[in-house]
Amino acid sequence: MPSYDLIIINCHAPTEEKEEEVKNAFYEDLERVYDTLPRHSVKLVIGDMNAKLGQEEEYKPTIGRESLHCISNDNGTRFVNFATSRDIIIKKDYKNPREFFKKCKTVRQDFKAQTYIIKDDNDDILTEPSKIELIYQIAGPELAEPDPEEINLIIKGLKNFKAPGEDEINPELLKMAGKDLKTELYLLMKDVWKNECMPKD
Repeated sequence: MPSYDLIIINCHAPTEEKEEEVKNAFYEDLERVYDTLPRHSVKLVIGDMNAKLGQEEEYKPTIGRESLHCISNDNGTRFVNFATSRDIIIKKDYKNPREFFKKCKTVRQDFKAQTYIIKDDNDDILTEPSKIELIYQIAGPELAEPDPEEINLIIKGLKNFKAPGEDEINPELLKMAGKDLKTELYLLMKDVWKNECMPKD
């Protein structure tokens, strides 16, 4: 049986009465994290989503036919939209926990962890933790610093009608920015790339 990765994302969503900006930021972070995971890994999103999932007909393919509530609240709608856009099935409550853990045991019973041998450039096996750590530090490809054209492409790719983040800048404003502002943005990104830290002001 081939090996696989099981990745668990543990969430605690904002409550229903929180501001729209806070909820938007949470789901944008959740989408970003989920979308960076390997496509073929098994992914579980668990935790407290602070959501009431209703019995709306259009949600049944995602949440099933059993729900404690008749109508979804705003958090429930957001959660269902996130799940639907990524083909996730929501399983809120298991009536029999033993069945759940029995299923988990069945899935993992044939799984065997693989041991990977780490070698250096001379094909010698590495055993010292410090040398292994050094290999991981330099294993990534050397990426060139961003250029102005790349910054322009990123700005063009920003989604419209998204709530601004901590910088309080709307994506639409960046898209309408002139050449001078885009140049300043490029110089800022170049500085962040070089110093590996965000500017204080």
